[in-house]
Amino acid sequence: MTYYIPDHELCQILDEDIQVFDLTSHLLQIPATTGKLFYKARTACLASCTEEVARMLEILGLTASIITPSGVWAEKQQVLVEAVGPLNKLHVAWRSAVKILEYCCAVSTRAHKMLQQAQKLNPNISLAITRKNIPGSKKLALKAILCAGAYPHRMGLHDSILIFREHMDCLGGRDAFLKKFAEIRSTVHERKIGVEAHNIEEALLFASYKFDFIQLDKFKSTDVQELVPRLHELRSGIVVVAAGGINLENVEEYAGTGVDVIASSSVFHGKPADIGAEILPELVV
Repeated sequence: MTYYIPDHELCQILDEDIQVFDLTSHLLQIPATTGKLFYKARTACLASCTEEVARMLEILGLTASIITPSGVWAEKQQVLVEAVGPLNKLHVAWRSAVKILEYCCAVSTRAHKMLQQAQKLNPNISLAITRKNIPGSKKLALKAILCAGAYPHRMGLHDSILIFREHMDCLGGRDAFLKKFAEIRSTVHERKIGVEAHNIEEALLFASYKFDFIQLDKFKSTDVQELVPRLHELRSGIVVVAAGGINLENVEEYAGTGVDVIASSSVFHGKPADIGAEILPELVV
């Protein structure tokens, strides 16, 4: 995967943790003799952002190797990244890098499992992950979901048009907005426009307009199952998205409705991946 996070952003992550120096290593007079650092998966997970971790280690003056590239399944005790260099620098790198692996591998693993569960029942379904990542983690979180075969629902407000009830309220309500919709549609022919529906009646109404996709927000799976064929019949080619409260526990329930896309933010929430670090005081050749 070609993915770019500039060095200055990786340095910001290091600076947040290190700031000036490692007081513990300084006090203990950890030597600058050569050692080796390993990051291992204590439990099986989908590797993610190992390239960024390796680059962070290089920024700190270490020689790093990516053993398990992003997007590759790592079995228990499999090495993800390793580094060689002075022991005092290995200790500085240790925690700063491991927290990236713990977070990103957890996100990618949850997204991977969720997509697998959904595609068992609906092989053509897409899993779209929302922009509700932990603030400050957008680029790492985005790479983590791409590693799993999922895609961003919206990377940001700038890249898509999704109309909510709150937008309509500011334009005088739903009916007033719909009267203006043809004019709005004509100004952005090259962009897809989506709208969020909150009930069956509203979803069917929106299907009669030229929206490219309808997002069903917090619908029961039984209602989604009823609506999908009706919406496709009303508008050939319209994309139906199910969103709101969908997670690993109920994704199969929604995937089985025939919906085209499942949108979820649940992959960002949960336990970090169990990643272990081991430092060898002497370089073993």
